[in-house]
Parts: sequence; C-alpha cells; structure tokens
Amino acid sequence: MFATEKKIGLIPRLWVQGKWGPQEWALFVTDQRTILVLEKSSKAGLGGAFGQARSFDYSQMDVNALASDPKNMVIPHNMLRGIRMKKKMIGSAYELELQYQNAEGKSKDFKGALLPPDIVVKNRKNQGEDKGQIFLDYTRNAVNLFQNALTQPRFQSMFSGPPL
Repeated sequence: MFATEKKIGLIPRLWVQGKWGPQEWALFVTDQRTILVLEKSSKAGLGGAFGQARSFDYSQMDVNALASDPKNMVIPHNMLRGIRMKKKMIGSAYELELQYQNAEGKSKDFKGALLPPDIVVKNRKNQGEDKGQIFLDYTRNAVNLFQNALTQPRFQSMFSGPPL
C-alpha cells in the first residue's frame, strides 16, 4: 500500500494524559502518514518511569510493522485536517494537536505535550542552554517533520500556532 514510502523522522516523546493515566507516544512521520507509536502507558500514573532514554532504533524498523501494531495509531496525511501548536500555560512545553478524519469519516483530535527526553534536557543544560530554548528547539523539530512531509501549500493551510 505504501511501497514508495519515505521516512522523514521521529519525535521520541509526546506526553498524553489518557483516561487511565499518562501515556508516552513517539511521533514517526513518513511522507505519506504519521504513525503514533505507544511507548509507555500507565494505569497507575507512574510518572517516574517516563522520560527514559530510548534503546529502540526506529530508523531500522519496518514502517508497515509499526503501522500494523494495534496499539499504535496511523493517520494517513490525506486524512490530516490540521496541525496546531501552542505554548502550555505553565512550564516550557508546547502542545501539539493533530486534527484528522478517521476511516469512518469522523473528526478526531490527538493532543499531547512535546517533552524532550530527559537525557537531552540534562545534556543541553550542562552545556549552559536555557530550558525554554531546549523545549522550543524540540517543538521546531516536530514542526519541521511535518513541513518536510507535506507540500508547502498543504502545510501552510493546516498549521496554526505561534511563530517558532
């Protein structure tokens, strides 16, 4: 179905407050679809387990294997209706909202906070960088993935948020 699919990139940490507690997702973007990969889910709210360094290499992963995993979500880019970015009221994080149409034709939203992995924050802080700048750069990386995956007119018609 997606034989000529090109991998664009990965944002390893998107934090979502789910019905049963926090969930951590990875955002895997190709030129044809976005695959939301469920990394961690907690019914007990195990906040301490989040933010660990990844040992899984998505660049070597078969895209169709990720897409066919039932715990993951797939949004074909032709079903994407909007990409919103906004600064969270408290802290340095930005919120990413993907608006899309599901296979049944219903409008859906997926919202999460873009949180750089703890090791990235720690290393860059040790280099004297400001936490706000680290979070802003992480958010810019997410926006750049969509800019590279979509045509420029389509991206501009869908993206809303502060200038980054």
